Formats: sequence, structure tokens, C-alpha cells
Amino acid sequence: MFDYGADVLWLYDEDGGLIDNCAPPELSDYPDIVSDLRLIEEIYASLFLNTPHTFEWVGFKSGVERAEFVALVRGTIAKIRAAVGDRYLIEDDSELDQL
Repeated sequence: MFDYGADVLWLYDEDGGLIDNCAPPELSDYPDIVSDLRLIEEIYASLFLNTPHTFEWVGFKSGVERAEFVALVRGTIAKIRAAVGDRYLIEDDSELDQL
């Protein structure tokens, strides 16, 4: 899930309570996934103008840039699913169609 200034990976317990806003320990064995998550966070943060006087969405510079971001997010989700198997229920709340 995307939220400005927060990690893009959110961990919830079985009752839907937030555990943490970070990658689970199992992903530390997958530096490529951790790197992808950081890149996604950086790109998402760059989609906003954040100054002392302004905070607003500026979005992507082009459709190609947006498509590359969507592919990165979807690819990273697939890597996470492969890495953690059935230890976690993976939900995609990225709302990519609204970016």
C-alpha cells in the first residue's frame, strides 16, 4: 500500500491489526527484493511536490514512466510471493490503476 513517507510493505496480524510498516525478516535473504522496495518508495515519493509551503501530487512525467513503475511494483509483488510462499497472505492495495 502506498502512503507518502512510509514503507510500501505493511504487515498485519490475523485480525487486521497493523504489526509494522516494513519488510518481514524473511526478506532479508533477498537483497534484490529489498532494493526493489526501496526504489518503489523513492519513485513514489518523487511523485509529490513537498516543500515547506506545498504538498501536492505531480505524478509521472510520461505514460512510459508510469508503465515502468507499474511493472516494477507488479514484478516485486511476484518476487515477494515466491520468496515467502504461503507463510503470508499477500494483498495488493497499491491501487496502481489510480496513479
